Amino acid sequence: MQTERKYKIDKYLEMARLTRNGDKKEEFIDSARYYLELSENEFESTQYLFTIPYVQSALTKEDLLGKTVGQVYKEYVETCQENNEPIKSKICFGKEVRQAFGLVATYKRLNKGQVARVYEESSKAINN
Repeated sequence: MQTERKYKIDKYLEMARLTRNGDKKEEFIDSARYYLELSENEFESTQYLFTIPYVQSALTKEDLLGKTVGQVYKEYVETCQENNEPIKSKICFGKEVRQAFGLVATYKRLNKGQVARVYEESSKAINN
């Protein structure tokens, strides 16, 4: 399992090196950092089990449906900064939302032709 973890770290760092978009580069580096911070036992057994109090207490499924992933994460970051809480990466936050509410992020065309990832129920995303 150690080789799979190292492979993921190397892959994310390589993608960060190759990308020209600053935001994407940060996301790839955050992903690599996420896998670096996991101990071997966490990676094997509980790599997707996180508890973010904000997700459990402040959000409901209805709050998330139809909102963009970026918008929800931005609200989470602002709340954490106001309360001096540690901020988890976008990946950790997204996995927690998926686990807690059974939602998936799908690409949707918004107004003015912009495409963004929007939270939907997983059954709708599979049927489309």
